[in-house]
Amino acid sequence: MSELTFRVGISDFNDGPLLRAAREMGAPLLVSANRLARKSNADRLSSDQRRRLRNAFARSHPNLRGARLDREFDLYAGRMLATFRAWRDLPAPLASHDVALDSAGFVAHRLYGDYLWGLSSYLRMAERGRFTWAAVLDFACEPEIAGSENEVLRRVALTARAYHEAVRYTEDHGLRVPLLPVLQGWRPEHYVRCYDLLGRAPEFVGLGSMCRRSMHGPNGALAIISRLDADLKPPVRFHLFGVKSQALAQLVRRYPDRIASADSAAWDFRASRQLYQQGQPKTQAARAQFLRDWYQRNRRVLAQALREPATDAPSNHPVMDCQAPASERACSADALEREMSRVAHETIEQVAGGEIDDLCPRLVYERACEHIAEASADRR
Repeated sequence: MSELTFRVGISDFNDGPLLRAAREMGAPLLVSANRLARKSNADRLSSDQRRRLRNAFARSHPNLRGARLDREFDLYAGRMLATFRAWRDLPAPLASHDVALDSAGFVAHRLYGDYLWGLSSYLRMAERGRFTWAAVLDFACEPEIAGSENEVLRRVALTARAYHEAVRYTEDHGLRVPLLPVLQGWRPEHYVRCYDLLGRAPEFVGLGSMCRRSMHGPNGALAIISRLDADLKPPVRFHLFGVKSQALAQLVRRYPDRIASADSAAWDFRASRQLYQQGQPKTQAARAQFLRDWYQRNRRVLAQALREPATDAPSNHPVMDCQAPASERACSADALEREMSRVAHETIEQVAGGEIDDLCPRLVYERACEHIAEASADRR
């Protein structure tokens, strides 16, 4: 039975109690590119500049009030004003430690609307850091970012293309970066399609857009891994980004030979909450003790899950086919919507291959209209 690597998400890089605790335990780490990026942002505005910008934002969004207005303005300011400056180096004590790099796809697209850093800059930073692996830039598909089927498909295609571009760049420039391709999507079939678009059939891939997902249901984590397990031949294994500890234990029981690794930064949030409730200061020493207890407890739970695999068959959730049959497309009242979905599926291969720049809604709409018109002419 394969061993599982459980990585600790960490955001404090000074050589203090937290890093010492991680090194003493031998805990593999995961760091976010967003935490390593030095940025200029809205926090550098003067209080008067920020007030005037917020007032202008409030006038243009009259339906927002109170805390919601503050939250949406912070996101707006981050997107409009954040600029990338340079990369921080990992602290020297981590030079020989097992540290992996997350591209911070969800954070970048949620806070800034896109990556602030380019592919070449990211890959060169990854080589300097000598990470165990570096996740390739991916395009998050959570509903708050990708609100339609076509947008999800577009982001699946862009994720696959980013992998091809990363491979070409590292080969052309002689960079030694262990790349982790990431699969993106929202429904199980999106992930299978993303894997097919990678082309080189990698044996270790990350699964993105997982940390805010429920365990069960047709688009739950269990359904996605079940579909990938059925469609992808061994020895393809997965890294699960940010899956909750309880859910991870269940998944490990069911698919011990598929799940190679996972990560979690939940310990820090829980430590902060517990220290606040106890009226204690949020010092690194206090958080380090919480980290030790949390990490050892989760290692024991996962070790037990590996020793006691599930004996019941995993739920066989029905998965909806994205592409409707031709006869249904021809006679349905939703013919245009279905044809647009079909065209989008055809076009994402061209986006992934770099033949066209993007899967823009206008292109999909125009091609779908042309196809429907041609089919109507043929029937007449």
